[in-house]
Amino acid sequence: MITVAIVGSRYWKKPEIVFNLCDRIISKGNKIATGCCVGVDEAALKWAVCNNKTSMMTCYCAFDKNCEGASPNLSAALEVMAFYESGGEVFWEIGGGLQHPLTTRLRNRTAALASANKDGAIVGFMDNPNSKGTHLAMRIAYENGLEVYAYPLFDKSLLKPIGFGFWGDSHIPGFQRFWKHPRLI
Repeated sequence: MITVAIVGSRYWKKPEIVFNLCDRIISKGNKIATGCCVGVDEAALKWAVCNNKTSMMTCYCAFDKNCEGASPNLSAALEVMAFYESGGEVFWEIGGGLQHPLTTRLRNRTAALASANKDGAIVGFMDNPNSKGTHLAMRIAYENGLEVYAYPLFDKSLLKPIGFGFWGDSHIPGFQRFWKHPRLI
């Protein structure tokens, strides 16, 4: 069993694509890890609660279990709490204590999520090629040796490289995979 991290845009408007990938991951006997923000994370958390699959997912959360430190515009606090109350595993304040600014906690949470899974994969859902947090998560995952996939809602030629390799088609329709160039020397 591997864990697949699902990350992506806070402005994601196609939750059904996230739901379909969650179904695919679980049907293969794997687990899911996601964050605590609106958009893609929110869609993954809703999927887990609605499908009674909270035991197959972990949430990496940048705020505490009382929702202190959550942002009214960026955090999917209601979905995180519903996930937790349905038996889901949540790592609270994973990005650092509440004394740190939200941007720092989110960046650290992203790094923890992308680094925690040493033998799996990460999928970044991107609504634009300049999604900093998603790009950061995918780059960290690449550096840690994970398989990296992206689902862009824009021309796939605009996907930015995350290391020594290139974006190309994957075995999942609509998804791109970052293929590593072989080291020649």
